Amino acid sequence: MNLSTHRFFTFCSTCCTLALSSIIISACSEKDQATDTEPTVTHVCRVAVLLEDEDLPQWQKTAAWALHNLSEAQKGMSKRVELQLEFKDQNAADIDEYMQRIANDTTIHAIIGPCTSQLARDMAITLGKVIEQNPQKAAYRKPMISPMATNVEYQRVFSDKDYVWNMAECDITQLEILIATIARQSLSPIRTITLLAPTEADDLVENHSAYIDWFGFIAEEYGLEIKGVLPYKNTDELREHVRSLPSDDIQMKFNSVIFVPSSVNDALALDEELTRLLQSDKTKDLCFPRFYCSDLFITPSIAKNLSNDSEVSYEGIDLSAWPESGFSQAYRQHFSSEMMNGEAQFYDALCLVAFADMLSQHTGLSLIQSIRSVTTGNNGTAWGCYTDGMRQIFSQLQQGASPSIYGASGRWLFDPNTHTNHFHSTYRHWRYYQGSFITLGYATSESTNHSISSQDPWQWTASKIDYFEDDTPEITYPPLSDRWALLVAGSTGWRNYRFQSDVFAMYQILRQHGYDDDHIVLIANDDIANSKSNTNDPGAIRINEAGDNLYTPSAIDYHLDDITQTDMANILQGKSSDRLPRVISSTPNDNIYIFWSSHGTPGSLDFGDQRSIRYTTIQDILAGTPHRKMFVCVEACYAGGLGQQCQNLPGTLFLTSASPYEESHASGWSNQIGVYLTNYLTDRFQETISLDPHISLRNLYYSLARSVSGSHVKLYNTKNYGNVYQETMEEYLK
Repeated sequence: MNLSTHRFFTFCSTCCTLALSSIIISACSEKDQATDTEPTVTHVCRVAVLLEDEDLPQWQKTAAWALHNLSEAQKGMSKRVELQLEFKDQNAADIDEYMQRIANDTTIHAIIGPCTSQLARDMAITLGKVIEQNPQKAAYRKPMISPMATNVEYQRVFSDKDYVWNMAECDITQLEILIATIARQSLSPIRTITLLAPTEADDLVENHSAYIDWFGFIAEEYGLEIKGVLPYKNTDELREHVRSLPSDDIQMKFNSVIFVPSSVNDALALDEELTRLLQSDKTKDLCFPRFYCSDLFITPSIAKNLSNDSEVSYEGIDLSAWPESGFSQAYRQHFSSEMMNGEAQFYDALCLVAFADMLSQHTGLSLIQSIRSVTTGNNGTAWGCYTDGMRQIFSQLQQGASPSIYGASGRWLFDPNTHTNHFHSTYRHWRYYQGSFITLGYATSESTNHSISSQDPWQWTASKIDYFEDDTPEITYPPLSDRWALLVAGSTGWRNYRFQSDVFAMYQILRQHGYDDDHIVLIANDDIANSKSNTNDPGAIRINEAGDNLYTPSAIDYHLDDITQTDMANILQGKSSDRLPRVISSTPNDNIYIFWSSHGTPGSLDFGDQRSIRYTTIQDILAGTPHRKMFVCVEACYAGGLGQQCQNLPGTLFLTSASPYEESHASGWSNQIGVYLTNYLTDRFQETISLDPHISLRNLYYSLARSVSGSHVKLYNTKNYGNVYQETMEEYLK
């Protein structure tokens, strides 16, 4: 399959006609239906529904339609289920109290929503705590089904919780489909791409945008040249970026900008700024890029307030109904309007609860167990979005069987381990035209034909691996005299646990390979092991839950908060003082190993709370550091930028966890203490050198590039270091 309208999702006319006619029949009034014997037993299933206030009126109509169809489907049955819905604005001032109430209310049997990942995360945490506090009371184990909470970290963190279910794939799939669309539509050999997206004010890993996290990785996989990553924290920064986009460079008109609004105001601010630029005499001869927007762009408020300037081109994708279900046409005929982003998934979530409740009443399974059974059925096939198909499903469930169900949004085939419908999320490719979002085609992750596994993006491996000549001339170095190491955990705070655990794990490896404490300088803030947040494992730092306690307080030479950038230079350049007694006292005959683990932004690395250190500063420090050979391993987002900055430093090699345009990723989520314990590169790097401490640098790089998920491991400055086929880690590990 591909993304073009005429080649992708070609309708099976018989199937589609049957589905469409059935749905339209289900929309008829009750008096048009045959009257059957009333059911003798009706089980009422109470469902709390948390939605955006702006979406509530339209989605309430969709809910009424779903409930009517479900009721019609059960006519004449001796046992019936009835959903009673309680709607709540998820942005209400008392939402925290409300989530606490419904989690504790045993008369609420299921929760649908919230629709944003941050609120879904809060709801999942609240529900999880109530379940833990009542382990023997089944009434508290209620399912929570989100129609469109697609943040990858949210889905990843709660993937092992059987009470959390997601109707749509994560944002990584959306981003890949959007980039695939851009790559295939580009008719020019100039294929450049820019990201304009919000960045979070805090550094909670769970809140990070997948668009920023994964943009560089996927763009590189598709062979697109990255023009820039433009993060913004507020509307003013967004407007500044928009003003910087037009150019007199003719190539700019071939550039595509992926725009991710964080709010309606952001989308309208971008449109206002673009309109102003297009109407200005100063910019009339400039070239403008094309804009491709995320699903957050699809709201009624944005649609009715955008300018209709024909020179402004907006395209994008949003969650949609599966074309072959006929649901979009039936919806349009029933309501005389188009569906909103995620509305088909909401309709399916209601049906899923009803079907699972029916199975629960007939088998005694819990509602959660019933959902698992309903979403993995294989007794034939049934359409779950129209009355005839619903009736077939209810009948089979009453007999303890479950068919393979196709709903409005596609086939219900959930991953049994992550409880997410990884397989059939459908996205509509749209274009904005004169006040409407015109459908151009449809796509699923299957249509990209690119990712190794859209079912689990954290198993992706990089296919873009750098190759090195095996006949690169050797560089002559003086005999090795001594070895030194600098270990830096550059980010602080409980949420950044993994950076200190990485550093302490590296310290233990160096000690095992013959380093004395006086040849290792370790800098960390030491605010993790004895943190008030470390209630489940006090006094310990581990790189995996079953691993050894790595915390060695005596190994810490300096607290990060006490170190300045000048101090860092003095430490590396061997300038000791009363204030800095422990330094790297290296000579031109000594090797230096530097391991830095922290957050990073384009152009700098974290250097403690609210501080950063520029790449240019690090370059100057390294250039003034006496050494024979120096190996710098950087575990940080955008770390490849440092390698690029320092390309010409003699005898210095850089191994980075990511390219200059992408984020690296955490690994090893701990349910026990609620944080990530390590990072992907560090985990693989430490495992690799522990198994083979004398591995060649070329083989080390190849091993990491193939096994690190979600970012492109890079090796920089090889020409100024030597033949990486011959050079080994033995230079740094005894």
